[in-house]
Amino acid sequence: MLDRLQRGLLSWFGSMLMFGGVLRIISSFRSDWGFLSQREFYGIIDVCLFFGIIGFYSKVRPRWISLGFLGFSFAVFSTALLVSRLWIRYETDPYFISAGILLIGFILMTGAAWKRKQISKLPFLLFTISLALGIVGSLGFAVPFFYLLSGVSFGLGAFFAGYFSQYHIY
Repeated sequence: MLDRLQRGLLSWFGSMLMFGGVLRIISSFRSDWGFLSQREFYGIIDVCLFFGIIGFYSKVRPRWISLGFLGFSFAVFSTALLVSRLWIRYETDPYFISAGILLIGFILMTGAAWKRKQISKLPFLLFTISLALGIVGSLGFAVPFFYLLSGVSFGLGAFFAGYFSQYHIY
């Protein structure tokens, strides 16, 4: 039963990570489409990432007590918090904290999968670069261009993490 579920639904979930990555790259350049607000567009991205994380986890299956599982826990928790912004109005926007925790979760997950030779090193590097660029972009004197680069790096990392986990290319 689990094998059938893995080949079908969970494999589709892993493809959602690729789709979420592509949408994140697009959102770096334009996120308000007129018929779809920025909040709704990011909500779609967050839903794709949420299901994509589950698909990625089902493919790489880290041990329960490992950095990969800790990364999965961080990523699922932070993505669920990001998705909740669609219907809960927070007094303080949890986006930056959740996005940082999400990136740390992806770094831990992809780093663990890379060390176990399940995926390429590329997603791990892209997520690490995205975190560094996001930190630099959040500094007061920094150019907003760093946010754009951070978003593109994150999107590429998500796309390749989904791709490598689905097709086992390292």
